Amino acid sequence: MVNETETETTIVGATDTFDIMQSIASPSDRLKQVSSVASLCPTTAPVRLKSYSNDVWQIEDANLGSVVLRVGWIGDVDRLEREVAIGREVTSIRYPEVLGYGKTSIGDFSLTYSLTRRLNGRSLAQQWDSLSMTQRRSIITQLAHMLQELHRWRPSAELADLVTRRAETPVVGVDELVGYNLNPLPIARTLTLAQHAMKMPYVDPSLMVRVIETIQELGDVEPALDDPTRHGLIHGDLHLFNLWLTPSDDVVLLDLEYARFAPPLLEIQRLCENADIDMRNGNDTHPTILRWLAQDYPEMFQGDRAARRIRLYSLAFSIRHIIIDPPNAPVDELSPDHSLNRIRRLVANEWPAPGSLPDVLTAAS
Repeated sequence: MVNETETETTIVGATDTFDIMQSIASPSDRLKQVSSVASLCPTTAPVRLKSYSNDVWQIEDANLGSVVLRVGWIGDVDRLEREVAIGREVTSIRYPEVLGYGKTSIGDFSLTYSLTRRLNGRSLAQQWDSLSMTQRRSIITQLAHMLQELHRWRPSAELADLVTRRAETPVVGVDELVGYNLNPLPIARTLTLAQHAMKMPYVDPSLMVRVIETIQELGDVEPALDDPTRHGLIHGDLHLFNLWLTPSDDVVLLDLEYARFAPPLLEIQRLCENADIDMRNGNDTHPTILRWLAQDYPEMFQGDRAARRIRLYSLAFSIRHIIIDPPNAPVDELSPDHSLNRIRRLVANEWPAPGSLPDVLTAAS
């Protein structure tokens, strides 16, 4: 399993903790510490893989063979514990074999780590363009069935408690809010981030006032979250880099660290963002994926006021993202794909681009 994810959880400008941690512990320092605790015996130099939320290493180990080591060191490091627990319990998503999990520290900073069996293959993002239309359609059908099973699956009481425990912990400060979930709903948390963003350089306060007003207007579709009696688990970070394709065209769901109990519609929010970007750039990849998913798993797209809901979900995600990726110029000088431009389009009812989403997600409600 080579984990080349686009997940972003680095908090820029929200706290000094990140800079402090960087100064006292490099990725190699963290690797050394975890390797010692986990009794790893690499036979060759570990290869560091691309990831924004953890250190990820491919290791050939004398005892375990070919493995992937993930080291959680920033934000909510316990998210790896939840991922391992879910990966061990749910069978429908073909999660790689879990070989180990543990905790350690460097100084006063906590580290967590997971070890999984490395799978052959590459991310779907890396392979999509080389696949035939028949292969693509079959893969999305697989994905739809896997998501449907995941959303309907009910975990053990122990796992449900582990996943929801963080929802019961008070969240104080912007850095904690940003690190808590990729989508910062419930609405109260989103509003806190919007108020923080109002004071950021190159962010027009009047725009953020409109954002706050829009979020409040959409309050009638606020989802029930983090309640296992209301919904099943969603993956929480679904995009093509988190889908692994084996040589036999089997799909594997990776990176479960942001899984939460939530309505299925929230699952496709990232895909909707990418579909909007694709359509504006003349690319039909994500619009096609969404159309196929809607055919294979229509229940995920339906429900009361789905268009309003996906607009709220996208607005919340984009607010968090301008704190992760702050604007470095006025909005008119930023890339059209920058989150600040997306926010401007969302509050102006100019999102999504026509034709990017299935009709059920754009119908007036």
